Amino acid sequence: EGEVVWKFTKISSHQGPLTSDHPDYKGSSYNVMVEWENGEITSEPLSVLAADDPVSCAIYARDNNLLELDGWKRFRLPEYARN
Repeated sequence: EGEVVWKFTKISSHQGPLTSDHPDYKGSSYNVMVEWENGEITSEPLSVLAADDPVSCAIYARDNNLLELDGWKRFRLPEYARN
C-alpha cells in the first residue's frame, strides 16, 4: 500500500569530524543523532539529513556553535539575511 514516512522530532547530538577510516563513518564528516517520532534514536550522516531538512540542521548548528566548522558552514545565513 502506501509507504510509511517517519518524521524526526529533533537532532539530539552529533559525532565528528570523522575520517573515512573511522568505524562510524557513513560517507559524511559528521553524523547526527536523530530522535524519531516513534521514539527510536539513530545515527545518520549529516549530508543525508541536510538534504532532507537543512533548516533543522542549521538550527542545531547555530544552537551548538558549529557554524564556523567545516561541514557545518553550509548552514550559515548570508550576511544580508542576518538582521
